[in-house]
Amino acid sequence: MGSEETEAAYRAIFDATSDGLVINDPDTGLVLEANPAFCRMHGWDAMVGLHPAAFIHPASFALFEQYVDTVKQGGEFRRRAQDLRKDGSVFDVEVYGRGFTYKGKPALLGVVRD
Repeated sequence: MGSEETEAAYRAIFDATSDGLVINDPDTGLVLEANPAFCRMHGWDAMVGLHPAAFIHPASFALFEQYVDTVKQGGEFRRRAQDLRKDGSVFDVEVYGRGFTYKGKPALLGVVRD
Protein backbone atom coordinates (compact mmCIF):
# COMPACT_ATOMS: atom_id res chain seq x y z
CA MET A 1 0.00 0.00 0.00
CA GLY A 2 1.12 3.52 -0.70
CA SER A 3 1.15 6.10 2.06
CA GLU A 4 -2.18 7.60 0.91
CA GLU A 5 -3.82 4.16 0.95
CA THR A 6 -2.34 3.43 4.37
CA GLU A 7 -3.59 6.77 5.70
CA ALA A 8 -7.07 6.10 4.27
CA ALA A 9 -7.11 2.64 5.92
CA TYR A 10 -6.08 4.11 9.28
CA ARG A 11 -8.70 6.86 8.92
CA ALA A 12 -11.40 4.25 8.26
CA ILE A 13 -10.43 2.31 11.40
CA PHE A 14 -10.18 5.51 13.48
CA ASP A 15 -13.66 6.59 12.35
CA ALA A 16 -15.32 3.16 12.66
CA THR A 17 -14.10 1.98 16.07
CA SER A 18 -16.62 2.08 18.92
CA ASP A 19 -13.96 3.23 21.42
CA GLY A 20 -13.47 6.95 21.76
CA LEU A 21 -10.13 7.93 20.25
CA VAL A 22 -8.59 11.34 20.85
CA ILE A 23 -5.25 12.75 19.76
CA ASN A 24 -3.89 15.64 21.84
CA ASP A 25 -0.95 17.97 21.38
CA PRO A 26 1.44 17.18 24.26
CA ASP A 27 2.45 20.82 24.71
CA THR A 28 -0.91 22.65 24.55
CA GLY A 29 -3.27 19.76 25.36
CA LEU A 30 -5.49 20.82 22.45
CA VAL A 31 -7.43 18.16 20.54
CA LEU A 32 -5.79 17.48 17.18
CA GLU A 33 -8.27 14.75 16.18
CA ALA A 34 -11.26 13.02 17.77
CA ASN A 35 -13.14 10.14 16.24
CA PRO A 36 -16.96 10.07 15.92
CA ALA A 37 -17.32 7.77 18.96
CA PHE A 38 -15.38 10.20 21.18
CA CYS A 39 -17.47 13.14 19.93
CA ARG A 40 -20.78 11.26 20.45
CA MET A 41 -19.76 10.18 23.94
CA HIS A 42 -19.16 13.84 24.85
CA GLY A 43 -22.17 15.28 23.00
CA TRP A 44 -20.20 17.28 20.44
CA ASP A 45 -20.37 17.22 16.63
CA ALA A 46 -16.64 17.98 16.39
CA MET A 47 -13.95 18.49 19.01
CA VAL A 48 -10.79 19.48 17.11
CA GLY A 49 -9.22 22.54 18.74
CA LEU A 50 -10.94 22.09 22.11
CA HIS A 51 -8.90 22.31 25.30
CA PRO A 52 -9.38 19.26 27.56
CA ALA A 53 -10.91 21.53 30.24
CA ALA A 54 -14.00 21.57 27.98
CA PHE A 55 -14.58 17.82 28.40
CA ILE A 56 -12.67 16.64 31.48
CA HIS A 57 -14.36 17.07 34.85
CA PRO A 58 -12.43 19.55 37.05
CA ALA A 59 -11.96 16.83 39.69
CA SER A 60 -10.16 14.68 37.08
CA PHE A 61 -8.15 17.40 35.37
CA ALA A 62 -5.00 16.70 37.41
CA LEU A 63 -5.10 13.20 35.85
CA PHE A 64 -4.73 14.79 32.40
CA GLU A 65 -1.53 16.45 33.58
CA GLN A 66 -0.31 13.06 34.90
CA TYR A 67 -1.22 11.53 31.53
CA VAL A 68 0.88 14.11 29.65
CA ASP A 69 3.84 13.67 32.04
CA THR A 70 3.66 9.86 31.92
CA VAL A 71 3.53 9.76 28.13
CA LYS A 72 6.31 12.35 27.70
CA GLN A 73 8.50 10.03 29.82
CA GLY A 74 7.68 7.13 27.48
CA GLY A 75 5.14 5.44 29.74
CA GLU A 76 1.60 4.23 29.28
CA PHE A 77 -1.27 5.74 31.24
CA ARG A 78 -4.37 3.90 32.46
CA ARG A 79 -6.88 5.40 34.89
CA ARG A 80 -10.54 5.83 35.65
CA ALA A 81 -11.70 9.43 35.45
CA GLN A 82 -14.75 11.60 34.96
CA ASP A 83 -15.52 13.50 31.80
CA LEU A 84 -18.13 16.10 30.91
CA ARG A 85 -20.66 16.13 28.12
CA LYS A 86 -21.31 19.35 26.23
CA ASP A 87 -24.52 19.75 28.29
CA GLY A 88 -22.47 19.67 31.53
CA SER A 89 -23.51 16.17 32.63
CA VAL A 90 -20.78 14.02 34.20
CA PHE A 91 -19.91 10.44 33.23
CA ASP A 92 -17.28 7.88 34.21
CA VAL A 93 -14.60 6.85 31.73
CA GLU A 94 -11.64 4.54 31.56
CA VAL A 95 -8.66 6.15 29.83
CA TYR A 96 -5.72 4.40 28.24
CA GLY A 97 -3.06 6.65 26.76
CA ARG A 98 0.33 6.49 25.16
CA GLY A 99 2.56 8.53 22.93
CA PHE A 100 2.85 8.17 19.20
CA THR A 101 3.87 10.20 16.16
CA TYR A 102 1.07 12.12 14.45
CA LYS A 103 1.84 13.95 11.21
CA GLY A 104 5.55 13.75 12.02
CA LYS A 105 5.29 15.21 15.54
CA PRO A 106 4.98 13.72 19.05
CA ALA A 107 1.35 13.40 20.14
CA LEU A 108 -0.82 11.71 22.76
CA LEU A 109 -3.25 8.97 21.73
CA GLY A 110 -6.06 8.38 24.20
CA VAL A 111 -8.52 5.49 24.07
CA VAL A 112 -11.60 6.32 26.14
CA ARG A 113 -14.40 3.95 27.14
CA ASP A 114 -17.50 5.04 29.02
